[in-house]
Amino acid sequence: MKIIVAASMKDAKFAKFEDLIQKNCGKDVEVVKCNVITDNIEELIASENPAAIVKVGVKVPDTDIPVIDGLALNYPQMGAKKLFDAINALK
Repeated sequence: MKIIVAASMKDAKFAKFEDLIQKNCGKDVEVVKCNVITDNIEELIASENPAAIVKVGVKVPDTDIPVIDGLALNYPQMGAKKLFDAINALK
């Protein structure tokens, strides 16, 4: 399963998000980075065909693809269980 993580982030932070998602949802979840400042998210959605988009504090275009709030990746004190449950429910 492939998901796009859309955020305004550096590569090191994306790697941290990817590790957290794969640790809690499994290595079978392919995480695709979308830096909303430098990447065109609409082109990325079209080319990658993700099962979901995890948005981390940014706007994403209207789409039929499920959009999951990923703010807890950036703020662990919010608790990320709901996020990981939502990703796992798509499998």
